[in-house]
Amino acid sequence: MSHSGSESGRSRLWAVAVALLVATVIIVAGWLGWRWFVDGFSGVHVSENPKAARSLAEGLGLQLGDGDRVLYGELQSSFPDSGSYLVVATKTPASRDRLLAQSSLTCTRPTGAAYVWTGRQRAVSDHGPGDSPTLVTCSSVIAGMGELNAVYDPGDTHHGTRVYINASQM
Repeated sequence: MSHSGSESGRSRLWAVAVALLVATVIIVAGWLGWRWFVDGFSGVHVSENPKAARSLAEGLGLQLGDGDRVLYGELQSSFPDSGSYLVVATKTPASRDRLLAQSSLTCTRPTGAAYVWTGRQRAVSDHGPGDSPTLVTCSSVIAGMGELNAVYDPGDTHHGTRVYINASQM
């Protein structure tokens, strides 16, 4: 009889151990799944994606011309608002001005003050314009949809036709 009782006790011990292991796996998997879900909705995810960045900016009014080229595009996706950053090369100052006008961007002439822009300030190494007292800032707000901001430097002899664009959904 004692032999049968010890087998029964061992079986119960194994059943309890398996149940604890299964419960632990379920708890850990649930916690990891919850973290994945929360991080997916609360974090900002940045990816170099010129096509998606351009599409988001065009949805907020950006009008690129035939000769305009996107040199760099970055999409910042987050919930509920997303944004994009583009570096656009236009062929001439006239085509740059056309892009700004057709995109309904209102520009303010440089004041000689330090570089201040409503978009995320970027270093040249991060696809941003160089510091300059001649930077021109432009913006357009579409109520309930978002904001389009641009900056360019007419005094830059090397990249004077580049436009640095930040689009933000609201």
